[in-house]
Amino acid sequence: MTNRQRAERNGKEGKKRGKRKQKRKRQMCKQKKGRRRQKAELSHAQIEEKSANTHAAYMCKQKKECSAGLVLIKREREGEREEEREAERGSRSEKRGENEKQESETGVTNG
Repeated sequence: MTNRQRAERNGKEGKKRGKRKQKRKRQMCKQKKGRRRQKAELSHAQIEEKSANTHAAYMCKQKKECSAGLVLIKREREGEREEEREAERGSRSEKRGENEKQESETGVTNG
């Protein structure tokens, strides 16, 4: 006798099974939505990095490449990020210098 038949005999008529299925479906939907939202928040470079890392991890599991590849990728990305940060800092300091010049000329501070 199957569970469904037993439920029918007891007067439940498979009600629980349907609710459980609904609940699981709703949960999966929420997870998918969350993943989509995360992806939308990532920049293009971050998406590329994530895919590269997942590929490296996959290859590592297949024993075709070692995990050192993953570490190398991370180090390269960190190096690129630091260069970008330094460039940003440089541009910010230039802007500050311009603002100070304007203040000294006009005698009024912005803001």
